[in-house]
Amino acid sequence: MLGRMSKARISVNGFISSAEKNRELAGEFIDLLNERVTPLNEYDIDAWTYLRLEVGICWDEKIKEKCDDAAFGIFLLSPAFLGRRQCLEELEFFLGSDRLAFPVGLAPVNLQLHDLRGLEKLQIHRLRNDRGDDPRWFSQLSEGERGELVDGLVTSMVKRFRAEL
Repeated sequence: MLGRMSKARISVNGFISSAEKNRELAGEFIDLLNERVTPLNEYDIDAWTYLRLEVGICWDEKIKEKCDDAAFGIFLLSPAFLGRRQCLEELEFFLGSDRLAFPVGLAPVNLQLHDLRGLEKLQIHRLRNDRGDDPRWFSQLSEGERGELVDGLVTSMVKRFRAEL
């Protein structure tokens, strides 16, 4: 799972799971994430997503291969995510392994009504404020706040990498 060392940077492969229905919103999240992980001093993070699938590739085999290679998974939660069999299988794979799982609130989900498939045990990353308001989901945020949410996620990821990888 940990790869080569170059210039004192540790390579870490990851996997990003999201629902096809959320392609545009997930793409925006992934762009912000890539902007923030590229200049990291300590880690060289490559987080693969189905958005990288090329025409003619057996998507099911490629997804399984990338899950097997990943030290961590980011799960972009939304009602569409929780309703998609493939996303739930990816989630269950990570939750049933020693890999790190980072659930991120992409679009609002009723956390009391939905079957979260084990995510209820984990902190779902959303944007909190100093006023104590309910945390907000990525889709509810302004452009600047979206960057703030992703900054917080990257900080949390680096802390977990240092502690567990």
